[in-house]
Amino acid sequence: MNTKSKYLFFDIECIQVAGRDYIFSFGYVLCDQHFQVLKQEDILINPNIHFQISTGIKIHYPWNKISSQPTFIEFYDQLKYLLENPDYQVVGHAIDNDIKFLYKECQEYKLPGFHFDFVDSQVVFDDFHHLDKRSSIATILDYYQLKPEILHRSDMDAYYNMLYMQKMCLELERGLDSLLSDPKILKGYSKGLICQRSLIKDWIYQPSRTDNKMSLLERIDFQRFEPVTDLLLGKTYVINTKLLYDNLDIGLYLIKIILENGGSFQQSNPNPTIFIYQENDCPRQQRVQSNPKWEGSFWSVQELLKEVGVLHVDIAIQSKGYFESMLIEKEVDLNGNKV
Repeated sequence: MNTKSKYLFFDIECIQVAGRDYIFSFGYVLCDQHFQVLKQEDILINPNIHFQISTGIKIHYPWNKISSQPTFIEFYDQLKYLLENPDYQVVGHAIDNDIKFLYKECQEYKLPGFHFDFVDSQVVFDDFHHLDKRSSIATILDYYQLKPEILHRSDMDAYYNMLYMQKMCLELERGLDSLLSDPKILKGYSKGLICQRSLIKDWIYQPSRTDNKMSLLERIDFQRFEPVTDLLLGKTYVINTKLLYDNLDIGLYLIKIILENGGSFQQSNPNPTIFIYQENDCPRQQRVQSNPKWEGSFWSVQELLKEVGVLHVDIAIQSKGYFESMLIEKEVDLNGNKV
């Protein structure tokens, strides 16, 4: 179960100028496990830019009030306290976007970033409702028949985020602590200026967006697959994308075979030595096939297995449950160390 006693829902609003997002508000709601609001605040931050109101961006405060506030660097310690407080579980809707906004400001002011774990409530809602697409906060509020008075004001968006999580807990007949501690929820983490998304273990076995499967694969520590033989030494391998991500058990098992036999797995390599193919409409495979300068070879899965002496193996049976057994939940302490 979750050992944290309070829940920090937060949201960020930005102004975009010349393709760059500048934070002008950090809003949050702090509540207990019974959704009793302990504190709600909208921290206004001077983005330190020249801004024309005529750009059409809806802002819930007079611009002179925002521009009279201190800049991000003056609020850094306060935000760090909120996000890294060991008693607070951080929650947010599409939170990885907000974290990236924080990183931009940290880079601008040469600050070291933040270390905390978090849960993406959008991901939790979508998975528990068997949705393949991302639901906007307005869509979720409508689903629960919640009528927001104000949207896109940071503290109010954080408050509505809390409200829809409360509705979801009632719907599922679970407490907030129980829901966010569900073993299929993988917490995300911020480690300095690196963000690992909050994910769902269900995505290993269910059809899901490729970027979700890619993010899951990023949680595997490939260094554990040390070379045992040199049968594939000097060869770089790419795996048919649909073969790799449609069944992560099989995909990871193939990567293990490649690495443990001295090969190199480089999925983004446009000119691999060997492409593990499958008959489907994989765009990566089509690009390699149509490249007249490519001098590599196509291998089937069975050809790969034969090359390393793995014969008469049903790979689907052999690899069943393999991905989850290798999965690392990368939670971090306040120093950024894995725990």
